Amino acid sequence: MLELAAPRGPAGLSRAGDPLTRRSPAPAARAPDVRVRVELIHARAVAAANRGRYDLSRRQAEAGLRLLPGRTAAEDAAGRDGAAGAEAADPSLSRLEVRLLTLLAAMEQEIFGQGAGLPRLEEAAARAVTLGADDLTFAVRQARALRALRVGARDEALAQFTLADALADAATDLDVCRMLVNRGTVRLERLDLEGAREDFERCLVRAGSKPDLQKFAAMARHNLGYTEFLAGDLPTALRLMREALLGSEETTLATSLLDLARVLTEAGLIDEADTALRRAADAARRGRAWAWVAEIELSGAQLALLTGRFDLARRLAGSARNRFRRRGNEAWRRRAELVLLAGDLADGRPASLLVAPALRLAEEFTAEGLTPYATTARLVAAEALLRAGRPAEAERAYAALPRPSRTDVLEVRLQRRTVAGQLERALGDPAAAAREVRLGLEDLARYQARFGSVDLQTASALHGRRLAALDLDLALSGGRPAAVFAALERGRERSRRLVPVTPPSGSSAPLLVELRQLTTTLHEIGADPDHRAEAQRVRQRVADVTEELRGLSWQVGGLPPVGTATPLVEVRERLAACVRQMLLLGRHGDELVVVVLGRARPRLVRLAGVAARASALTRTVRADLDVVARPRLPERLRASASASARHKLAALDALLLGGLGLGDGPLVVVPTADLSTLPWGCLPSLRGRPVEVAPTAGAWWRRSEPPSARPREARVVAVAGPDVPAALREVEQVAATWPGAGVLHGASATREAFTDRASRATLAHLATHGHHVAQSPLFSSFDLADGPLFAYELEAGQVPDHVVLSACELGQATVRPGEESLGLTSVLLQLGARCVVSGVAEVGDEVAAEVMVGYHRRLAEGSDSAVALADAAAATDQPVPFTCFGAAVRFAGSAAAG
Repeated sequence: MLELAAPRGPAGLSRAGDPLTRRSPAPAARAPDVRVRVELIHARAVAAANRGRYDLSRRQAEAGLRLLPGRTAAEDAAGRDGAAGAEAADPSLSRLEVRLLTLLAAMEQEIFGQGAGLPRLEEAAARAVTLGADDLTFAVRQARALRALRVGARDEALAQFTLADALADAATDLDVCRMLVNRGTVRLERLDLEGAREDFERCLVRAGSKPDLQKFAAMARHNLGYTEFLAGDLPTALRLMREALLGSEETTLATSLLDLARVLTEAGLIDEADTALRRAADAARRGRAWAWVAEIELSGAQLALLTGRFDLARRLAGSARNRFRRRGNEAWRRRAELVLLAGDLADGRPASLLVAPALRLAEEFTAEGLTPYATTARLVAAEALLRAGRPAEAERAYAALPRPSRTDVLEVRLQRRTVAGQLERALGDPAAAAREVRLGLEDLARYQARFGSVDLQTASALHGRRLAALDLDLALSGGRPAAVFAALERGRERSRRLVPVTPPSGSSAPLLVELRQLTTTLHEIGADPDHRAEAQRVRQRVADVTEELRGLSWQVGGLPPVGTATPLVEVRERLAACVRQMLLLGRHGDELVVVVLGRARPRLVRLAGVAARASALTRTVRADLDVVARPRLPERLRASASASARHKLAALDALLLGGLGLGDGPLVVVPTADLSTLPWGCLPSLRGRPVEVAPTAGAWWRRSEPPSARPREARVVAVAGPDVPAALREVEQVAATWPGAGVLHGASATREAFTDRASRATLAHLATHGHHVAQSPLFSSFDLADGPLFAYELEAGQVPDHVVLSACELGQATVRPGEESLGLTSVLLQLGARCVVSGVAEVGDEVAAEVMVGYHRRLAEGSDSAVALADAAAATDQPVPFTCFGAAVRFAGSAAAG
């Protein structure tokens, strides 16, 4: 369950400890030294409240009150009649008294609980009326509203904010901005988006360019971003929230980061959301803002729940619930309890024990007017009833759900579809269950279509993971290969969208220049222990710049929705024409399911208990191959690593292919995300056999061509990058294979020269080092004379039909939750390449040159890229982890100038 509450940072920053009015000019006091001393104490009390030091703020406010003439010790302890006080002759002291009383009331509530401090506030209200000071009455009414908010009484809070707004013309800009931010936040909780947007925009106008109000401008901008998030415009939300973050003060940082983490979670950007939460927690502790630690824990629990870390989710939600309970905040305690119940359900706790608490929470949320939470609670109850084998009761619980709202976040919408599908299946209607799944996946596709960022396109698929799993489960229960094929393709079309991606221009250019310089510096420093501190600083700056660039890309919106999955019959027709077999793999728990397609009827094979072992072997065999590729390695170590790699490849062969009964001939593999970087061509039974690895069956179908298709004209550019000893000889031999090919090397192999040549080429060969960046795959790169060229900055139209990356491990990919696999190779395919040949592990320079020269010779002789690669790799005596990604291509033998 995603946190649906309005952003607490901007509202929370206007907590009761902040100054309630700006000091107004006053007549000269009879005791100016007293006024100055009390003003100083009040300022200190406000500062302490803003740091979360409510105890210190309370003591200082009490000290200030004791200095005021006419107050007795008894009055200071218990309050007094608002009309009393000889000091009324000095209005400035009376105004100070109201401010101190209001602040003290808030601090006593923070320290002692719900009823504490109320007499102070009543006295402050009466004194403000006696003074006839509408600005102070405004401030007191706002304090009443904030007081109501702290105990979850939102109706009362809205009423007090509205009463205050009637006096806005008399109030200071400071107080009005605070009121608008806080009321807008309450309206967000009520999903009154138009009202919230109006309040935040009014705040921006009132704040203008006044320096002392810029923190409120940042808060309003942040909350406008959250409003756009709830309205469904995630790119705009991220842009506004990141702009606001740059203007956040230390006191606002924790809550601003907390809200940003919530939006990043909705986007499926799990690593980024986790980082934002950690930064929020650090900022909250640094500022002693303990009131927000529980909310940060709760968002962390929701993030853990989404990614399957159920133990962590339950621990964090339990801690947050206890913190809220100790503070007497029942509204937020219920939210934490709801996340804890969802964690219990996901973690397999006895479902029958969860039904009653979930239904109770649903009623309580409904009474509060918090419909989204009530919806989630009823969904948890319905799913628990299904788990407990009580479908009739689950049907009644589901029927009691409120109607869907356009402001429901994606996670709740998909949760509805998931539970509806489970319910239909339990009631004996698998067709209706499948319909719910398809509708949910179509909703996810429309959601993804809002993004121009490949990060957001793929990461958001995380939210459809449970639906995709249900889809596969329904298909497997029928046992029909066609149904399993369709289910796997539907899920993968959401997480492996192959659509053009263009990064934002303009604002990204200077950051890319800096990132290039930093990356070059880091490569030059290397592992030199004398530069360890400098390397650490550079790495941190690289991380900061990368984060900023990714943030810019998240602001790009608007892509066509991904199309429907390619029908099985069309894939089979193309396979028959190309004389190929296809293996479509999926994961079902620890079982691998394989749909085998070819000339015979489709087959479904289920490989029980092999998924985790195959994934682990894939990781470790790549590590062995990396060792084998390293130069100047002692022969004993090389032989050991080589033997280990061969043993693991044989084990993988037996696990994955041993029970499939495959015949001979070319093979297309559509793997699970964790097997996408397996060197398939190195498996013993596939050695010398053409293999293409595609993200989906539909992606292969769209890129493949029947043998009758005319080979494309070969317009070749070959590039030799820096610091690859064999690169120049390799590209010269490649170019000799293709008469008229263009060659870039030395100082001429620049980024501009490459992108210019590549935009006119049909085949690009790059013998240059590259770097896969696991944490930020879009910043994987290959080296050119003037620095690295990042995947992030490539554009559609700059990528030829066929790209060969002959050095390093640029076929690697980072696998994220939701079956997302992202790296340089996948980006090249997204940008229009039909086929990319790259290594999934390191390849020695000499071996790469030998294989690549043989590859191009065979390609020029008319072989397609899969056949040419298989034959060239088989001519060596060791495993070569080059892989043909996408679909094989063929070229005519003569080349035009590159």
